[in-house]
Amino acid sequence: MKLGMGVAVAMTAMLTISATAITPFEFKDWEVGDNLLAGGDFENVTLAGTRINDENGASAWTLENGACCDRGGLYEWELDKNEAHTGKQSLRVIGVTATGTAWHAKIRHESTSMENGEEYTVAFWAKADKSRPVSLSVQMQHDPWTTYAGNNWILTNEWAEHTFTFNATADVERDMWVGLSLAESDVSFWVDDFRFWEGGINDEKDAEPRSVEPGDKLPVSWGTMKSTR
Repeated sequence: MKLGMGVAVAMTAMLTISATAITPFEFKDWEVGDNLLAGGDFENVTLAGTRINDENGASAWTLENGACCDRGGLYEWELDKNEAHTGKQSLRVIGVTATGTAWHAKIRHESTSMENGEEYTVAFWAKADKSRPVSLSVQMQHDPWTTYAGNNWILTNEWAEHTFTFNATADVERDMWVGLSLAESDVSFWVDDFRFWEGGINDEKDAEPRSVEPGDKLPVSWGTMKSTR
């Protein structure tokens, strides 16, 4: 069957686009060391059920409380004005029922981005009522739930900073969360000054003190994403 001129031209154009779509994005709107999370100091934020909104009213953090999918766990959270690493308050995660499996419940910052091949660091301050484990979850926020990075820490009853640096293995545009899996234990704990940036531990901007002023650096904004689809 012969193709009409218009159809042939259109197919040629499509093939040309596919052949040149090598770079997955044109540019990124952040620099090495910029905090790519919003509301991680838990100061100028509002809590609404299982979501925390940043100072601009945008959803920044969510609580996957474990009370779904027949997991059996249950967790709650609150903004605690009586305890903080810096500032006037922190996030308190309240354990009600653990499942023994960390990923059954999480606190997570959604719609986060990273660039393939670059180094990234996660850092946060935390303390607990008593010793308990938490796990890092850097993961695609939909099926097939690809895990990009993970790590394990033990929290104690003293404020301490926990960090982990990894190399990105994919280009992700506002399509992953960065957070903590916590359902292994029902011990309650506090989190403050949670950050995520491109670069190693010494590349963080405004690292002294190790916190970020509210609104200083909001979630990233990417340029046009090219696609072969």
